Amino acid sequence: MAFKRSVPLGLSGKSPHLRVVFSVKTLCKPAPLPLFCYKKESAYSDLWTHKKNVAMDKQKVNTTSSMNRKGYSSSSHYRINPTAEKSEQVLAIKFVQWDVPPLESLCNSKVYLLRVKLNRGECMSREEKNWLCEAVNSNTYFRTAVPLQGYRFDFFDVLKKYLVNQYGQWSEYYAPDRTSLRTYLYGRINQIVEISKY
Repeated sequence: MAFKRSVPLGLSGKSPHLRVVFSVKTLCKPAPLPLFCYKKESAYSDLWTHKKNVAMDKQKVNTTSSMNRKGYSSSSHYRINPTAEKSEQVLAIKFVQWDVPPLESLCNSKVYLLRVKLNRGECMSREEKNWLCEAVNSNTYFRTAVPLQGYRFDFFDVLKKYLVNQYGQWSEYYAPDRTSLRTYLYGRINQIVEISKY
C-alpha cells in the first residue's frame, strides 16, 4: 500500500530534515498572560478599593464634624448626659470661651433655683412649667436648655417633644406638658402630637 506524503503547513517541502507540524488546536489556543499582568490588575483593584474606603471614611468624618458644629446651636447634639446629671447633680455647664463669674453667683436666679429643685426630685408648679416652656423655646442658643451669663442649664430630662400643626404647617417644640405649650403658643392650634425625644 502506498502512502501519500503530506507537505507540512508553512513549509515548501524542500528540506527533508526540517519538519514542523502545526495543529489547529495549537494555532487557536491563546497564549497565557504574563504574571505581571495579573499583578497589575490586582494592584489596580486594590487601589480602587482603597480609594473607595478613604472616600467613605471622609464622608463619615464630615458627617460627624457637621453634627459637632450643629451642637452649639442645637441642644440635641450638645446636652448633658441625663445619667451623669442625675448621679453627679450637675446644675449647669459653661458654654462660652471667655471668662465668666462663678456659678455660685447665680444662686438667686430663677433658672438656678429651678434646676436645684428638680435635682432634689421635686415637681414643678404650673407657673414654673409655663416659664420653662417659654424660656427654652424663646432663646436662640439651645432647644432644651436655658442660657444665663455663659452657663447652660439643661432641662432635657423634664421636657417632652411635640409637633404642632398651625395654619397648615408643622413645627417642633419642647415643653414640660401640653398645657404649658398651649399657653406659650399664639393663634389657632390644629393639632399637638407628642413624639419620642430620642
